[in-house]
Amino acid sequence: MKSRSFPYIHLIAAVMCFAAAALLNLYTYFSQSSTDKNVSFVADNITKAISAAEQDVIVAKTYLREDTVLFSKLLGKTQYPCFIMKGDQLIFWSDHTTVTDFDNASIKERFSIVESKHGKYLVNKENYQNFSILLYIPLEVSFGINNNYLQSGLNEAIFGSMQARIITDSNSPFPKLRTSDGTYLFSLQQLVETDVRKSSQAAIAVITLGIGFLVYCLIFVSQSYLRRGSYVKGLIILIVPLFVLRLVLLYFNFPFSVLELEVFNPKLYAASFWSPSIGDLLLNAILLAVLTFNLAYIFRHLQITSYLKNVNKTSRILVKLGCAVAFYVMLHSLYVFYLDSFTNSLLVLDVSQSLDFSFYKFLLYTAFILHTAIFFIFVHLLTQIFHAVQPDSTASYWYYVLTGSGAICVIIGALSNKADVILFGLTLLFFVAVIYVRFRRNITANPYQTYLFIFWIIGMSSVAGSLAMYVHYQNLLLVNKQKFASGILLDNDIQGEYLLNDISLKVQADPSIRNKFKLEPFVNIDFVKQKIERYYLRDYFDKYEVKVRVFDANGMTLDREGLELGEDDDITLPLYLKYFLEKAVPTEHEGLFLIKEEEEQNSRKYIQFIRLRNVNKTLATIVLELNLKKLTPYSVIPELLVDQKFFQPLYNRDFSYAFYQNKRLTYNEGDYNYIRFFSPAILDNPELKVNGLQVNGYHHLGFPTKDGKILVVTTAHYSLRDVASNFSALFLVHTFCLLLYMLLFLLMRARYFRSFSTNFSTKIQLYLNFGILIPLVLISIATASLVTGSYRRDLEDTYNKRGKLIQENFLNTIARKGDRGNQERLGDQVRQLADLSETDINLYDNQGKLLYSSQPLIFDAGLLSRYINPEAFVSIEEGRARKVLLQEQAGNIRFNALYLPLYADGHKESVKAFIGLPFFDSEKELDSKLIELFTTIMNIFTSMFIVFMVLTYVASRALTVPLKLVTQKLKQTTLTGQNEKLDYHSADEIGLLVSEYNNMLLKLEESKKELATREKEAAWREMARQVAHEIKNPLTPMKLSLQYLQKAISEKRENTEALISKISGTLITQINTLSDIATSFSNFTTLPDLKPEKINIAGILQQCAELHQDANNRIQIHIPEGDYHVFADESLMVRTFNNLLINALQAIPAGRTPCIWVSLQKTSPDKVLISVQDNGSGIPAEICHKVFIPNFSTKFSGSGIGLAVAKRGIESAGGRIWFHTTEDQGTTFFIQLPAVDEA
Repeated sequence: MKSRSFPYIHLIAAVMCFAAAALLNLYTYFSQSSTDKNVSFVADNITKAISAAEQDVIVAKTYLREDTVLFSKLLGKTQYPCFIMKGDQLIFWSDHTTVTDFDNASIKERFSIVESKHGKYLVNKENYQNFSILLYIPLEVSFGINNNYLQSGLNEAIFGSMQARIITDSNSPFPKLRTSDGTYLFSLQQLVETDVRKSSQAAIAVITLGIGFLVYCLIFVSQSYLRRGSYVKGLIILIVPLFVLRLVLLYFNFPFSVLELEVFNPKLYAASFWSPSIGDLLLNAILLAVLTFNLAYIFRHLQITSYLKNVNKTSRILVKLGCAVAFYVMLHSLYVFYLDSFTNSLLVLDVSQSLDFSFYKFLLYTAFILHTAIFFIFVHLLTQIFHAVQPDSTASYWYYVLTGSGAICVIIGALSNKADVILFGLTLLFFVAVIYVRFRRNITANPYQTYLFIFWIIGMSSVAGSLAMYVHYQNLLLVNKQKFASGILLDNDIQGEYLLNDISLKVQADPSIRNKFKLEPFVNIDFVKQKIERYYLRDYFDKYEVKVRVFDANGMTLDREGLELGEDDDITLPLYLKYFLEKAVPTEHEGLFLIKEEEEQNSRKYIQFIRLRNVNKTLATIVLELNLKKLTPYSVIPELLVDQKFFQPLYNRDFSYAFYQNKRLTYNEGDYNYIRFFSPAILDNPELKVNGLQVNGYHHLGFPTKDGKILVVTTAHYSLRDVASNFSALFLVHTFCLLLYMLLFLLMRARYFRSFSTNFSTKIQLYLNFGILIPLVLISIATASLVTGSYRRDLEDTYNKRGKLIQENFLNTIARKGDRGNQERLGDQVRQLADLSETDINLYDNQGKLLYSSQPLIFDAGLLSRYINPEAFVSIEEGRARKVLLQEQAGNIRFNALYLPLYADGHKESVKAFIGLPFFDSEKELDSKLIELFTTIMNIFTSMFIVFMVLTYVASRALTVPLKLVTQKLKQTTLTGQNEKLDYHSADEIGLLVSEYNNMLLKLEESKKELATREKEAAWREMARQVAHEIKNPLTPMKLSLQYLQKAISEKRENTEALISKISGTLITQINTLSDIATSFSNFTTLPDLKPEKINIAGILQQCAELHQDANNRIQIHIPEGDYHVFADESLMVRTFNNLLINALQAIPAGRTPCIWVSLQKTSPDKVLISVQDNGSGIPAEICHKVFIPNFSTKFSGSGIGLAVAKRGIESAGGRIWFHTTEDQGTTFFIQLPAVDEA
C-alpha cells in the first residue's frame, strides 16, 4: 500500500507547489508594480553611492595641505574617481579613464548631474579652503560605438540589468530620484514597458520544485511499468508528459520571461524555437538523455539480439547495412548539432582563436558532453545488434576493403571540403574497429574494451565537432569577406552624405556657434570643434576620422593643425579650395565633395563646407574633413574605434586585399605579399569568385568591380593544425569529464571498486595508459608555465627597448625649449616616431596633461582622459622611477603601458615631460602566443595519448599471446590423454614459464603411471569390496534356505519334496541375480577403447532426442544454426545422450506432464555446451555426490553404471559433465566439449 501511494504523494506535492506559486504571483501582481520596484532599487543604490562619495570627500580632505595635495598618499584611497582642483588647475586625479572635460565653475556644489558626449555622472562637489573636491559617480557610459571592446550603457552597479534612460529635466513625467535632503537629481524612464508583473523569486523556486516533484513521479510510475514488462506504456507515461511540459516552458519562455536568468538569455545563444538559449539547450539534452536511457533499458530487457541470431543470411546483411546507415545518421546529427551550436552562439568556441573560458562556455560544453553520452548509448546498442548478426570470424580482405574505402573517403572529403563524405569515411573506419576489436554484447564484461570503446566514441564526437568548427569558419569567412569587400567597393556613402547635409543645416542654425563669431573678437575655436565633433558627428560617423577647420570672414584660417600647403604660405580658404578640391567630386548635396585616391582603393574622404551667414554677410566658414578609417588594422586601435555594425573582424585573422586590372597588380594593402605569392593565373579560376581558393596556406576570394578590376581579399587559411587543436580540445574535455565521472562513481560506490577485477591484459593496458597520462599532464603544465613566463619577459624587454629608443629621440627636442618652431614640429615628431617604431606614443607635459598623441582618436572617443595614469605620475614624479610598466584598460581591452620621464637639460631631478607608450596590442600579442603554445601542447598531448593507447593495446596483446597459448594448453592438460609440450624459444620470463610447464608435463607422465597403478589397485579393491557386497546379498538367503531344507530333511517332514522345489526356485533366482551382477561388472571393466573423431554433435543430439519423442512433444529441442563440430567418440555420445534422456523421463513422478528441454549452444568460439533439463522430482542433496559413482542408482532396476561410463568418456574427450538440481522442480545435466573448426 505504501509503495503504491508513494508516487501520488509526489504528484500531490507538485500540484500544491503550482497552487502556491499561483498565489505568490497573485500577491506579486496586486502588490507594488515592477516599475516602482525598479525605481526603489535604483534609489537605494543611489543613496549608497552618495554616502560613499561623501565619505570619499572626508578622506580627501585629510590629505590636503595649504597649497598642494599629498598625491601618492591619497591615490587609491577613494572608492569613486576623485579630482581636486586649485582654481582652474587640476592638481590631483585618481583615475585616468574618466573623462572630465567639464567646466568646474558650471558644476554646482553638493550633488548634481553633469552630462557630456561620453556619458552622465553624478558629481559630488565640495569647496574646501582654496580647493575644489569632485567625486564622479558614473551613471551612464556612452562611447557611441558598440563592438567587442566597447559597450555603452548604464552602470550595472546602480541600475542592474534595467533598460532605462536618464532624464535631467525636472518637469518630465517620469519617476524622480532625489537626495536625502530633497534635491532633484534625475528622472528615470524605463524603456521596456509591460503590464505583466514579474514573478517573485520565491514563486519561481516553488514552480521549479513542483516540476521536480512531477518529473520524479513520472519516472517512478514509468519504471514500475517497465519492470512489469509494459514497455510501451511505461515509455509513453514518461516521455509524453515531459514533452508537453517542455512545450509549455518554451511557449511561455519560462523561466526567462519571469526571471531574467542569464543562462536562459537568448543574446548569447539562439538557435531555434526548441533551443532559444543555452539553458534551453541543456534542458533539451537532459530530456533526450532520459529518452535514451529508457530506450536502452527496454532494448536490454527485450533481448532483441537473441532473436537476431536466428535470422537468415539475407536478413543479416540487411541488418548490418541498417546499422551502418543508422550510425552515419547519428554521427551526422551530432555534427549538425555542433555546427548549429557554433553558428548560433556569440561565444568564440574556436580554441585556435580564443582560450577565454566562462560559465556560459562551461554550459555549452556540458551540452556537448551530454549529446556525446547519448551518441555513445545509441552506438552501443548498434554494436550489439551488429555483433548479433556478424559471424565470429571475418575474412581478412574485408578489413582491407573497408579500411581503404574509409581512408579514401576521408581524403577526398578533406580535399573537396565535403563534410558528408568525411563522415561517411569515418563510418566505415568505425565498423572496421568494431569488427577487429570485437566489442562484446555487454561491453562491461571486459573493462578495457569498455575503455577503448568509450574513447573511440569520444574521438568520433571530437572529429565531428572539429569538422563542424572548420565548416563554421569557412561560412563565416565568406560572409565577412563579402561585407569587407562591400565596404571597400562602395563608391560613396549615401546615408552619410544625407546625414552630413542635414548636419550642415543644423550647424548653420545653431545659435551657440553663430554667437561665437558674432560677439567675441577672439573666437573660441575649441568650443566650436567640440560642439560639432561631440554633438553633431557622433554614432554613425565614428567610422570616419574627423577634422574640423575654421576660416574667418576674410577666409583666413584660425588654426594650422595638420595643414601642409606650404611652409611660407598664408593659409586661406581659396588656397585650401585649390589644394584639396583638385581631385574632389561634387555630390548631389550643396557644399559636399567626395575625394577618392586612385592609389589607395580603400579610401573615401568627404569635405563639407558650412558657411555661417548673417543677413548678407559671411561670418565664417567651417570645413568638415571626414576620412574613412582603414579596415585592415595592424593593431587593435581601428578595430577598437569602429562600430561592430560596420566591421566584424574574423577572430584575430587580419584581412589583406589587392586590386588587379588585366591581371596586373594595381594596389594592395595588408601583410600578404601578392607580388611574390599570388599568381595572376588564379584570377581565371571561376571558383575564386564563388567560394574562394586556398593556395599555399591562404584563402583568396575575388570580387569583380564595375570598372573591370578584380578585388582579391586574402586571409590566412584555417589550417589542419587549427582543426587538430579543436579536436584536441574537445577530446581532452570529454576525457577529463570521463575520468572525473569514474572517480566520483568509485568514491560513491566503493563496493564496485573493491569487487573490480579484470584480466592481466587489461591491467597492463590500464597501468601503462595512466602511467603515461600523469607524466604528460605534469610536463604540459610545467612547459606551459615556463614558456608563458618567457613570453611575458620577452614582451617586456621589447617594450623597454622601444621606450628607450623613443626617449633618446625626444631628449634633444625637449632640450631646445626656446625654439618655437621646434615646439610646433613636436607633434610631427611624435607621429614620425610612432610610424618608425610601430608604437603608439602619448606625450604629456610636466603636470601630466596630454600634449600630443599619435592616436588622438582614443582620447577623442573618451576611452581615456587627457591626463597621465596617476600611478605612473606618482612613481616617476615622487618615486623617481626611471620607467613604469603598468597594465591598463580602455573599454574592455586590457593592455600594457610604459611610462618614461624626459628630463630637462640633463637634470635628472627635473621632469620636463612624460612619455606614455600604450601597447594596445600587448594582450593580443600575448594571447596569440599563448594560444599557439597551448594548442601545440594540447595537440602533442592528445596525439601522444592516442598513440600510447594504441601501443599499449598492441604491447599487451604481444605480451599476453604466449600466456593465452599456455592457458589453452593448461586447459587441455589431462591425466588420461596425451599432453603436448609447448614450443617457445625465448629467454624471458614467459620462456621460463614454458620451460617449467614442459618439465611439469614430464613429471605428470611419471605421476600418471604411478597414479594409474594406484588407481588400478584401488579400483580392484573397490571392485572386490563391491562384488563381495553384492554377492553376499544373494548368498545369505541361499544359505538360510539350504539350512532350512537340511533341517527339514533331518526331521523327515512330509513336505520335504515341496520344500525342495520351493527352495530350488529361490536358489535359481539368487543365482540369476549373481549372474546379472557378474555381467554388469564385466561390461564396465571391458569398456572398449574410445575412438575419438570429428563429429557434428548437433545431428547426434537431434537424432537421440527424436528417438525418445512421442506424440505429446514431451521433449523440446533448441539447436540454433551454426557449426557444432567436436572431437569425441560417436557411440559414447549416443549412449550418454540416451542415458540422460531415459533418466530424465524416468525421474518425472506420476501425475506430472513430462517436459524435457534439450539445448545446444556455443558459449565461446572454442566451447560447446549441451544441456538436458527435466521437470522431475530432482536429486536429494545427500546423494548428489554419489551420482557418478559406479554401481550407484536411485532406481530399483538400475545398475548405476551409465553415468559413470558417460563421465569417463566425456572427460577422455577433454570435456566435463555436471548437473544442477532443485528438489521437486527438476534437474539439468550439462555437458561441455571442446569445439573444432568445420574445416
